[in-house]
Amino acid sequence: HWGVRETTRKDFGVHDFVLQWQDRILDQLLSSVTLKRMHDAELKAPSDTDVMTTAELLQRLTKAIFSEVETTKEGDFTNRKPAISSMRRNLQRSYLEELSKLALGSSNAPQDCQTVAYAELANLQQRVKSLLDNQPVASKLDAYSRAHLQESSARIAKVLDARFQLPTPSR
Repeated sequence: HWGVRETTRKDFGVHDFVLQWQDRILDQLLSSVTLKRMHDAELKAPSDTDVMTTAELLQRLTKAIFSEVETTKEGDFTNRKPAISSMRRNLQRSYLEELSKLALGSSNAPQDCQTVAYAELANLQQRVKSLLDNQPVASKLDAYSRAHLQESSARIAKVLDARFQLPTPSR
């Protein structure tokens, strides 16, 4: 406990430790300051220069973090050998929360980032639904992965719906 607080666990919380570092990295990559700087860099660099754009960042993060949506095929998945590991599910939940905040305009990120985040959520929801609608694959999913994908799809739907009901903040 290092003299800071009383511990309730006697063992090491692996999930919490890993998620803490995953969150730190996501916070840095998706901070409004980082996104504003990247967005400005797109404008400052000559158009023939290859510069990583904010749209590319969000697309690449979504593709990498939710790679199982594309790569999960028929298999013998069990709760002990899930299609999406517990560490990856935690990362995906965390990323989904950050992407949702962006899409809802809950940050000072550029508005282009907000619209790209919205589009990424809509695209991700279609891919998740496609996986869940694929009966040969969906029927073989473990309980954890199936529930995670169903919950993720439902959360995305709420964010997409809320976007039309909430006014975007003015600058």
